[in-house]
Amino acid sequence: MARRYLFLCPEVHAASGGVAVIYDCVHELNLAGYRAAVLHEKAGVRYVNTRNRPPIHTTSFLRRAEAHRWFASRKPRLVWQALMVGPGLLLSRLRRGGDDLGPFGPQDVVVVPEFLWDYAVRTAPDQPKVLLSQNSFAHFNAYRRAIALGDDPDAGLVHAIGISRTCLDAIAMLTKRDVSHVVVCPNLSLFDYAAAKRPQIAYMPRKRPDEAALIDQLLRGRGLIDGYDLVAIDGKPQAEVARILRDSLFFISFMKCEALGFPALEAMAAGCVVIGYTGLGTEEYFDATTGIPVAEGDTAALVASVEAAVAAHKADPTRFDPMRQRAAERVRSGYSEDRFRTSLRAAWEKIDKTVEANAGPARNG
Repeated sequence: MARRYLFLCPEVHAASGGVAVIYDCVHELNLAGYRAAVLHEKAGVRYVNTRNRPPIHTTSFLRRAEAHRWFASRKPRLVWQALMVGPGLLLSRLRRGGDDLGPFGPQDVVVVPEFLWDYAVRTAPDQPKVLLSQNSFAHFNAYRRAIALGDDPDAGLVHAIGISRTCLDAIAMLTKRDVSHVVVCPNLSLFDYAAAKRPQIAYMPRKRPDEAALIDQLLRGRGLIDGYDLVAIDGKPQAEVARILRDSLFFISFMKCEALGFPALEAMAAGCVVIGYTGLGTEEYFDATTGIPVAEGDTAALVASVEAAVAAHKADPTRFDPMRQRAAERVRSGYSEDRFRTSLRAAWEKIDKTVEANAGPARNG
C-alpha cells in the first residue's frame, strides 16, 4: 500500500488562512505524485475559501482530540485517560458516526497542526508525524501541555515545518529534528492592487472585538477623520472582503499572536496603508517601510496613528503612494505561488527520504 500523508484539519466556516494552507499543501503534494489527503471530523465538510479541491477523508482521530481537550482541562490525569479511551470515545462514535479512513497504517504519516501536537503525541506516539507549525504561540502552548502530562513532545516526529520566522524560531528551540521553511501563498488573485482609493478605513474586529468597537467609537466621536468612512469587515465572503479592501485607503490591523497574518497581507496586496498591531509574526513584511506599526496593545497610539495618517493624506493625497506600492510588491514577491511550490516540494523530498529509510517506497505508481 502506498504511503499516505494525512493532514489533520479543523473545521471552520469563517475565513482561515491556516486551513487554506493545509488545503494548498495537500493539493500541491498530489500534483507532485504523493498520496495526500485532508482529514476532517465530519463527513461532507469542505473549506470553501480556496480554489483547490483536495481529497478529503473523515476520521475519528479528531473526535478523540475533542475528548482529550475536554477531559484534560477538567479531570485529573488518570480519570480523563480512562474516559478518553473508553466510554467517551464510544459515545463520540455513536453520536457522530464512524469514519471512512479506517485506522492509521504503518505507512501513514500524519501531518499535525501545532495546536493538536500534544494530543497527537499522546494518542499516537509511534505513528510517524510531521509537525506543521503555523503559529508559534499555539506551538509553545501544545509543547507545554505535553510536558505537563509527562509525554515526549518528540514522540514520532520525523520532520517539522514552519511557515514564518517566528515558527522556525519556536521549532529550533523545542526540538532537534530536521526542519523546513515552507513559504505559504495566500490567495491574492482576488486582491488586485488599486491605485485609486475611496476615503475609507477598513478593519477586521474578530481578533480584538472589544478594542475594535472602542476604537471605532473613538475615531467617530473625536471628529478628526471626518469625510472618511469606517467599515468593519466581519463574516463576509472573501470576494466581498477583497472589494472592500480595494476601495479602502487605510486598513486598521487588529492582528494578535500571528505567524503571518493574512489580513495584512491581503490589505497590502490591495494597496491599503496598514496601520496597527503586527501580531509579532507579520514583522517579516510589516514594518515602518511598508506600513505604520503600533506597539502591541497601545490603543491610544493606534487611534492617534489613524488620525495622523488621515491628516497627512488630506494635506498630500500622494503621501502614501510609495509606501503602498512597496508593500504590495513585497508581499506579492515574498509569498508567491512559485516560492510556495518550490519550498513545499523541497521539504517533502526531505520528509519522504526520512520516512522511506524506515518504511519503504512512497510514491503513487
